[in-house]
Amino acid sequence: MSQKTWNPSPSQEAALNLRDKMLLISAAAGSGKTSVLTKRIIGLLTEEGSQTDLSRILVVTFTRAAAAELKSRIGQALSDALAERPGDEHLSKQLFKLGGAQISTIDAFFQKTVRDPFEELEMPASFRLADKGEANEICLHVLDEVIQSFYDRYDLSEKADRISPFARLNGNRFADVMNDLMSNRGDAEFDAKLLAFYDKFSSYPQGISLLRDYGVQLREMADGEFFDSPPGKVLRKYLVDAASCFLAQLQITKNYLDIDPNCAAQFSGVHESDTSLFLAIQSAAEAGSFDAVRRVVAGFQKTTFPRMNNRPAEMERYKNLRTLIKDTMGEWMDRFFKYSTVEIKAQMLRNADLCEILYQLFSEYHDRVWEEKKRRGVLEFNDVREQLYHLLVRPDGQPSAIADSLADQYDAVYIDEYQDVDFMQDRIFALIGRNRRFMVGDIKQSIYGFRGSEPTIFADYRRSMPLYTAPEADEAERVCIFMSDNFRCNHPVID
Repeated sequence: MSQKTWNPSPSQEAALNLRDKMLLISAAAGSGKTSVLTKRIIGLLTEEGSQTDLSRILVVTFTRAAAAELKSRIGQALSDALAERPGDEHLSKQLFKLGGAQISTIDAFFQKTVRDPFEELEMPASFRLADKGEANEICLHVLDEVIQSFYDRYDLSEKADRISPFARLNGNRFADVMNDLMSNRGDAEFDAKLLAFYDKFSSYPQGISLLRDYGVQLREMADGEFFDSPPGKVLRKYLVDAASCFLAQLQITKNYLDIDPNCAAQFSGVHESDTSLFLAIQSAAEAGSFDAVRRVVAGFQKTTFPRMNNRPAEMERYKNLRTLIKDTMGEWMDRFFKYSTVEIKAQMLRNADLCEILYQLFSEYHDRVWEEKKRRGVLEFNDVREQLYHLLVRPDGQPSAIADSLADQYDAVYIDEYQDVDFMQDRIFALIGRNRRFMVGDIKQSIYGFRGSEPTIFADYRRSMPLYTAPEADEAERVCIFMSDNFRCNHPVID
């Protein structure tokens, strides 16, 4: 067997031996992460006395070529092991079961799983996947119909005024929202952008209902103090922390001025002004007043740094600090305080309008396009994923009976290239694999991502799961293994 000449690294060895935990393998291209996945499966099947059954293992990846390669390697390893142990009945059974083993692309697995309980989806058992051209034709046709119906629905013009084609756009709430989105795009490009927007939201378990929720949140934020809103709280904390840092640096300068009368005579006035600036910012931010902080930052006046022959090194440091202060005030004004509270609230309400209108538009589009696809007996890949998710989750968000049944079918679930999954796929694998998942991926390869891939999912797993060598890993149900020579376990930044 090829495993006899393979010399795994310590992290690869750990990935092969840790079998009672959910594992995330994070590694750079060429470091052997897929080989470790394959060898782990082979080891489970071929080791002496193994009772692992291939029919209870799920292996998925993103391409048919990768799935075929995995199946070929497993088949060769089983054949080699059987040649060494010709009387091993377990190995014979596993080799016989290889043809029907669940080793496939994610899309193929989703399709197979959806076909079994098809009656719950109100779809014919013989549904087929539409090719890209047919799917685009269906989606664009339905979208155009829905858009026209929304223009009519929000048309406030009188019948006598409709001689002009532009009359129906005056005061038309839907037309205003579309104008905000459309800019100078052509109709064809605009429809494609809308569909891409719809597909992006559809990759989340909550789906397009996120737009409705965002609209509600924006209206609530517009009614209150900006610093009390989620983004405002982040900004407020940042400003308080930044002011504290500048005050700490200014205190170092103050300590020097206290022991150098000549410098104090030259620089105390400027220093007091700088200190007052950040004390005012800190006080206004802590009091929770966005407008008060904005007035302080907007009122900042650039002053010339005092000249002094043979300026001490500490005053050179202070000069550099003042340059940073001036640059920071300009940056804050451009990034955070360009608009008043009144303008921010007006924009929030406008964005709330956009979210609500888009939610209504996409809801109607979803229902109509789904009915048309059912009529034709076709689905797209994203439809299969969505339908499977709804089969696996009850309305209260808990796993359904179907999810529990699928989870009981598999002793282990292996997913390759996990950096390319989207939010809904991740949730599906969590429902089926639970804490029996083995996930491998490379965050840097996410630039080659598949439809709707969301690399932050992989990154969040990396941050939240303890390293396999950490003391807490022994008690943890899930651990992370890094196969990267330049990784430092005390450095959480994604490399």
